[in-house]
Amino acid sequence: CEIIGQYDALMVRSGTQVTDRILARAARLKIVGRAGVGVDNVHVKAATDKGIFVVNSPLGNIVAAAEHTLAMMFALARNVPAADASVRAGKWERNKFMGSQLQHKILGIVGLGQVGSHVAKVGREMGMKLVTYDPYVNTQKAEALDCSVVSMEELFRLSDFITLHVPLIPETKAMINAETLKHMKPTARIINCSRGGVIDEKALSEALQQGRLAGAALDVFEDEKAFPADHPLLNCPNVVLTPHLGASTHEAQVNVAVDVAQQIKETLLGNLPQSAVNIPGLRAAELQQLLPLLTCCDTLGRLAVQLLYGPMERITVVLEGDYAAERGEPPLLAVAKGALGFHTDRPVNFVNVRQVAELFKVALTVAKEEHHAKAGVRVELKSKEDQTSLRGTITDEGNVLLTSFKGVSMYMLLPVIGLRKQFFVYTQHDDTPGALSLICGMLGEHGLNIGDMHLGRTESCGVCISSIDSPPSDTFADALKRRQPPIREYRIFSL
Repeated sequence: CEIIGQYDALMVRSGTQVTDRILARAARLKIVGRAGVGVDNVHVKAATDKGIFVVNSPLGNIVAAAEHTLAMMFALARNVPAADASVRAGKWERNKFMGSQLQHKILGIVGLGQVGSHVAKVGREMGMKLVTYDPYVNTQKAEALDCSVVSMEELFRLSDFITLHVPLIPETKAMINAETLKHMKPTARIINCSRGGVIDEKALSEALQQGRLAGAALDVFEDEKAFPADHPLLNCPNVVLTPHLGASTHEAQVNVAVDVAQQIKETLLGNLPQSAVNIPGLRAAELQQLLPLLTCCDTLGRLAVQLLYGPMERITVVLEGDYAAERGEPPLLAVAKGALGFHTDRPVNFVNVRQVAELFKVALTVAKEEHHAKAGVRVELKSKEDQTSLRGTITDEGNVLLTSFKGVSMYMLLPVIGLRKQFFVYTQHDDTPGALSLICGMLGEHGLNIGDMHLGRTESCGVCISSIDSPPSDTFADALKRRQPPIREYRIFSL
C-alpha cells in the first residue's frame, strides 16, 4: 500500500489481491493488468470508481485449453493413465487396456467458442465427424468448421466423445445430470476442461460405476479448494482427472503476460487497451456525454436478445430524431454489448464487442432517420427464423423509457441494470373479454406477485407485459404453453 502511489501501472497474477484499500492509495495508477483471465482478485468496482482500466488476457490461453482437452480425449480413448500405472506396478496387461480409435468417431462439441472451435479444427483433421450444440452460434460459423448444428439431446444421443466448452451460468449449471446422461450411448465418453459445476459429479459417478458410460476426463470440478479423499470419482473406472491444468503451459503464461504488458504500454501511451473489463472503449469525455444514451442502448440490447428465437445473425440500430446527430458507432456497440454479453460470463465491452460479433458471425449495422419528431433508438435483431424490434428513449430524469415493443406502441420505464434483477412476463393474446383475467389468475396460481402491468394492442390481438417480484418456474412456462389460445405467444425475460 505504501509504495503504490508511485506507479502508473500494476501487473499481477492470480495470487496477488488488488484491494480497494490498495487502489485508494493509487494516486497515479492508470491500469491494472491481470496476466490471465479471471479478475476475481482485483476490486474492479473500486478501480472503475477511480477511472482505472482493469484488463485481462482472455485469448492468451485458448490454444493451451484446447490442447489439454485433446490430450484428455486421447488419454481417455487409449487408457493412458491406467496403462502407465500398470507398467509402473510391474505388470504387462496389453489385453486389459484395449483402446478406441478416434478416426470416424462422432465428436460432440457443446459450446463452439474459441476453445471449442480450435478443438473442432483438430478433430476435423483427424477424421472425426463433428456435431455441435451452441444456442448462440449461427449456422454459418458452424458450417465453416464442418460442424452439424443439432439439439443438445441429439448431440448426447449421437456422440462417441462429448467435450464441454461453456461458461458456468444458470443455464449451464449441472447441464450434465442424471437425466441428460440417459440420452448418451453406453460407449460415450465425456471431457470437461471448461468450468466445474456444469457436470453433476454424483450423477456422473453413478453412470460410470454402473457401466452406463464408458469414461470421463475432467480438469475442473464443483469444488476445487476441497477435493476430498472419498470423492466418488476417485473410485470410478475409466476416469482421467487433472488439477485444473487447462492454462498451465509455459507458452500460455508467457502469452498472457506479453498480452497484458502490451495493453499497459498502449494505455500509458494514451491509447485504449484491447481487453478492458470495466471501462467502455470510449474517451472519458465522450463517455460521460453519451452515458444516458449508451445505457438506453445497452438495456434495449439485453431485452431484445431475450425475445429472439434462434442465434442472432444481425443487429441493426436506427437513431431517430435528435439522436441522429450523434456518432453512430457508440450506440451500435452499446446495443451489441448488451445483446452479445447477456448469455455469457466472459466480459463483452466496447473494446472487444466487434471482435465478439465477428467471432459469432453477427453483422452490425447502424442507420439514422432525422425526420422523426421525437428522439429515439430503434433496435432490430434478426436470426435465421425470427426477428424482433424495440424502441426506447431517455426521459428528462435520465431513465430508460420503452416506447415500442415488437412493433406495438407501449410506454414502460425499464429498470436500472445492476441494481436488482427484475423479471417480466410478455404475452400476446386474443383481444377478448377474460384474456387478461386469465393471465392474472395464472400468475397468482403460481405464486407470482404482479408489480405493475403494461398493455398494448394491435388490430387483432392484445399485448401485456407484467413485472413480477420473483423468477417464474418452468411449470409456469408450461402452463402458458397449454393456454394457447387465448395466449398466442409468450416470453419470460429479466433485466
